[in-house]
Amino acid sequence: MGEVSNPYRQAIRDAWSSCAGATAALSESLDRAVRAFEAGAWVGGMADQAYAELTDLRNGVRSAAWVAQDEFDLAWRAQPPTVDDHAWQTHWRNLGPR
Repeated sequence: MGEVSNPYRQAIRDAWSSCAGATAALSESLDRAVRAFEAGAWVGGMADQAYAELTDLRNGVRSAAWVAQDEFDLAWRAQPPTVDDHAWQTHWRNLGPR
């Protein structure tokens, strides 16, 4: 039996990268929308309520992103860089329900 690079650990890192990219894109879109409100793009009527809801959404996205980043980091750090070539990490994709 030999040691191999831990594919499960790499999958965690890949998933984190994917989520980080999507979160950054969403956060930037929400930031642009908030800046547009702050520049007076919409005033009167329901503008104040919409602005408040938009800033709440933006803050929620940021908070969720921080929590997700921490969870990915904890999961990644819990995995060894290498594992035995017969360890569950080498075939973890096959372990789920069918």
